[in-house]
Amino acid sequence: MKYLVLAEKPDQAKKYAQALGQAKNEKGAWKVKTDLLDGQVTIVSAVGHLVEIKNPYQNYENWDLANLSAFPEAFEYEVKADKKKQFNLIKREVNQADCIIIGTDADREGESIAYLILRLIPNALKKAKYRLWVNSLTDAGIVKAFKSLRPAEETRQYAEEAEARAKSDWLVGFNFSPWTSLKLQEMGYLSEKDKKFSVHRADQKSHNGTIRERSRIDGEY
Repeated sequence: MKYLVLAEKPDQAKKYAQALGQAKNEKGAWKVKTDLLDGQVTIVSAVGHLVEIKNPYQNYENWDLANLSAFPEAFEYEVKADKKKQFNLIKREVNQADCIIIGTDADREGESIAYLILRLIPNALKKAKYRLWVNSLTDAGIVKAFKSLRPAEETRQYAEEAEARAKSDWLVGFNFSPWTSLKLQEMGYLSEKDKKFSVHRADQKSHNGTIRERSRIDGEY
């Protein structure tokens, strides 16, 4: 059995490899000898987000109110231009593996990073059998996680949650950034230097903190 562990970051992959036993880096992939898994073990990593939502509209850089609103019928994804080398390394190892262990960060974003990569590689999802859920990057924490691998399907919904939020962010930014910028230009509030005004989804924690602080000030005065 040939196992492939997909980590999220190079440093994370290195820690996994060193915790498992004898490890050697070969062309960007860690080859590991360990008693924890019955077979060959290879560890590779993403470099954060390798995949992004593909722009479905041509000439979007030339902002025009006539192009709005933008709601694609379906979202498509593509590898970021500056991350193709790392993606191809992962793809090479996926094609050689029998079983994939998802070892990205133990949270929604980590789950999403893994599945966005695997969906772009033919047959990769069929090989994704296990989830490595690491709460501590100490050797002991990593070994403990490898001894208690979870079924991949058990945490897959986290990826779906993260991707729903990412699509929401994309729709907000893609539509409201050009609309707001063009309106501000019409009103004379944007200079020649600052032609674009970015709009993002509100950070609830930040806004809650601001509300609490304003309430405190109002109470004092």
